[in-house]
Amino acid sequence: MEVEQWRRMLVIHVGGTYNACGAGLPGMLETGWGSIVTIGSEEALSEGFYDAHYVAAKGAIFGLTKSLAVEFARERGDVRFSWADRLAEAVLRDDR
Repeated sequence: MEVEQWRRMLVIHVGGTYNACGAGLPGMLETGWGSIVTIGSEEALSEGFYDAHYVAAKGAIFGLTKSLAVEFARERGDVRFSWADRLAEAVLRDDR
């Protein structure tokens, strides 16, 4: 894997999640309510073949979400992590 592939994966996934949370949190704190749901993958907890950059990015999002949930629970902000794999299964199940 090239360094640029590694960097791009982390910038897009982790940087994008950080920026989205940063955009939503001030309004949540100001109003005293709101929710942020980040999307991950079960692959974050497993090994991937040639997917180290993806696994690392999703693992970082999981850790960021857990930290934000603890940090902002006192401020009445709701921050949750959803497994994209299970979310897709639920959507497909509901569409039948």
